[in-house]
Amino acid sequence: MTSLGNIEANHLASLTFICFTTGTILYLTGTATNHIGASAQHLMPTHTQNGLTTIHITGYTLVADALPLRQRPGTEPTPSPYSPPVHFLAEEPGGVTRIEGATALLTRIEMHSSTLATFTWASSEKISVIPGQAAILDFTSLLGAR
Repeated sequence: MTSLGNIEANHLASLTFICFTTGTILYLTGTATNHIGASAQHLMPTHTQNGLTTIHITGYTLVADALPLRQRPGTEPTPSPYSPPVHFLAEEPGGVTRIEGATALLTRIEMHSSTLATFTWASSEKISVIPGQAAILDFTSLLGAR
């Protein structure tokens, strides 16, 4: 995926999808648009970030047997814990990825330098943390909207 800045500059994007069981690779090209704020929330209301990118596909190339390695037969792929969760479009049925009503209390700030600090929080609900998981905190009521 192209960076957001490049998309703003020329609206071109490309994606590559690899099938590790067959070695097939699908290359997609298209025109991309960044959506920020209300435009993004309209498309994907449960997405907690304030921005997303849409891609209109303009071309593709499908190459069979392009990848010389294969997933071992009889094994199941294991998703990376660092992959972001799936978010659903406004018109799709799907789960909300937020913990509604949970609060976090700032209990400690440890300053490491003038630009680096560690913030320690206490949650109102029990939360299990797995590698790659992220918490997104909404400070709009405190700091205001942009």
